[in-house]
Amino acid sequence: MFEVEQADVLKYLTKDWIPANTPAKANQTEQLAVEGAAVDGSLDFIKVIQGGTGYRFTTGKPVGGGTDSTLPLQNAAAGSTTFVAEPTDDFYNTLSVYITSGPGYGQFRTISDYDGATRTATVTPDWDSNNLPTTDCVYMVAPSVSIDGTAGWVAGDKGRWT
Repeated sequence: MFEVEQADVLKYLTKDWIPANTPAKANQTEQLAVEGAAVDGSLDFIKVIQGGTGYRFTTGKPVGGGTDSTLPLQNAAAGSTTFVAEPTDDFYNTLSVYITSGPGYGQFRTISDYDGATRTATVTPDWDSNNLPTTDCVYMVAPSVSIDGTAGWVAGDKGRWT
């Protein structure tokens, strides 16, 4: 698609990185097309060197009905086949909840408050009211990684992965 000078390749080429030629010259139509379609400030690669341990995590099926802004996590009475949610207030605060299957599939939310006595997570923003999670869905609660824009990014750009 485009050519990178040999001297430049040898400066930066490793098993994990390949340099890109930018900005394109007027006669590099393929490179111009790629640059034109690229999103400013986009991340192409994140390498996790050490994942860590001891993260708060749970998965299961909701018990009972939630609301537009809540999700009742699995408890011992539900006949857990996965994990029983912790009974400690605020234990899952700031973690992400992801609906992995069933009604509500694909929605990510942040847990803004967790009531340990009822094992109910309050989420932000609200669930999609046309696709609410029900007792037939499966959820996963886990940490998330947030990357805020810095130099060269458009102010306010953020990425989020769980």
